[in-house]
Amino acid sequence: MTSKPGRFSIFSLPLERAAALAYFLGAVIPLGALAWVVLRWVRPGATMVDATWFILLLGSIGVLTLLSFFALRRATRTVIQLLDRENRSLARLVTVSRELAAATEEHEVIALAAQAAADVTASQEGYLLARGRSGAIEIRDRSDGAIDVAVRSAAMIEAAEEALVRLQPAVRIVPEDGGGGVGLAAPCSTGPRLTGVVAAWNSDAGAVESPERDALSTLGALVTVALRNADLREAERNFFTHATNLLVATLDLYLSDRSDHSRRVAGLANQIGHALKLPESRRERMHFAALLHDIGMLRVRREHVADLDEVRRHAELGDEMLRPIRVWEDLAPLVRHHHEWWDGRGYPDGLAGENIPLEARIIAVAEAFDSMTSEKSYKPAIPVEQALGRLEKASGTQFDPEVVAAFLGLQRERQAV
Repeated sequence: MTSKPGRFSIFSLPLERAAALAYFLGAVIPLGALAWVVLRWVRPGATMVDATWFILLLGSIGVLTLLSFFALRRATRTVIQLLDRENRSLARLVTVSRELAAATEEHEVIALAAQAAADVTASQEGYLLARGRSGAIEIRDRSDGAIDVAVRSAAMIEAAEEALVRLQPAVRIVPEDGGGGVGLAAPCSTGPRLTGVVAAWNSDAGAVESPERDALSTLGALVTVALRNADLREAERNFFTHATNLLVATLDLYLSDRSDHSRRVAGLANQIGHALKLPESRRERMHFAALLHDIGMLRVRREHVADLDEVRRHAELGDEMLRPIRVWEDLAPLVRHHHEWWDGRGYPDGLAGENIPLEARIIAVAEAFDSMTSEKSYKPAIPVEQALGRLEKASGTQFDPEVVAAFLGLQRERQAV
């Protein structure tokens, strides 16, 4: 990492101004005062030759102190520049660590890693290279442009190979007659899904020093953690999706006359969520809650399915089934309250108005519409227009008026097409 040199003036930095003032007060003034005291009081009768030699002596001392000042100034400047480089790398690493912690997908982590590799080393290009199925090192992502110079590509791959073997940063310098530059690589993961390095290319072979190697090594550790977290999140999403689908399929078999009811309700709820401009994260949560809204029916015995009081328990039973499982616990309140009424006359808790979660209010409208318009063993389906009329009539009593209005608007737009 390189930084712009300061102006080569004694007063170019506040610290240097302070040092110059200290030198003036601590060396120049005392030497001048000493010369004046000696010539006036110690040897008042000194000859011009004696005075000249004395002044030359003091001048020599002054020159030596001035040289010492400049040497100290130069050392101070070097230390400040080094600290500045390290602080900037540290600040960037802190930012990158937050970005990596927020990344939920492997491809996001890889893209961030490539950009950060260039940033923390102040290089022109950053990369993430991984060992492919053939065993060869391949580029997974880059901060900009491809490696389009053969010698550069060779240097990067050599550095990557060494970093993977030694599990520590490696450097390959290309001399000026070979194009000039330096490739720097640090291992970023040794997990089962990805073995690779974060790498950077700088066209200035002297620009990469120990702080850059340390920063890239730290970045490699951060990327390793982020990749493993992304893999865990993917495994969690995979389990969440497939386990939900498995439960929905089981429920469809259990309630054979309501096959695909949950999936239709989820689709309708998602449409209403879009119309109400719910954020994607809330719509996703609502989608899975809609799929599982009747899951409590699995704990209602078949011989009691016609018993209204027993059937009403399904909302509480669904809540009890989902709440202890961490991946579903956020869905439990939506499942519990999807039969609450806007005016407070619903079940199981008699919640009213906005005390009912919005997603549960949406599921309630979607479920009511699908139940009215779908054929069941105990009742025939009714026409869509009639179902919409019933929803409109129940707006403000059973259902949230805003949710009903959004759903009616969607249905009437569809009919007008």
